[in-house]
Amino acid sequence: MKEKYRKIQFEVQCVDLSNEGKGVVHHEGVTGFVDNLLPEEKALVETTYRKKDVFYAKVIEFIGKSKDRVKPICPVFKSCGGCKLMHLDYNAQLEYKKNKVKECHLPLIKLHCKYKNLLKYARKTLKQKQTGKRVQKTACEF
Repeated sequence: MKEKYRKIQFEVQCVDLSNEGKGVVHHEGVTGFVDNLLPEEKALVETTYRKKDVFYAKVIEFIGKSKDRVKPICPVFKSCGGCKLMHLDYNAQLEYKKNKVKECHLPLIKLHCKYKNLLKYARKTLKQKQTGKRVQKTACEF
């Protein structure tokens, strides 16, 4: 017989937003995702699903709200689920999206930078061999 899941309530503070627009929290060394929670907000939450290394929760009560929280203009925001960030101020949404694009492209930029530096180094090494003079290394432009 399968053991019934036990729901737990505890207080958390949101540190970031996930790609799905859920608040990212940490509790007792485990990372969790909470619906309707914005960065810098504190809330009493209840777990809805838990594994060894991750949990999902819902807000029971807000203890401290973010300055970026706004009232959603859509009357079915909570039940629809189509707009994940409608409760976040528009300027904060733009900042969140800009940071997510940076996070996604940073590995590609670093790879490009390494490749570009490698090509520069190869050209400089060839130039050193041709001229016999040492050429100074330069950093990537990114």
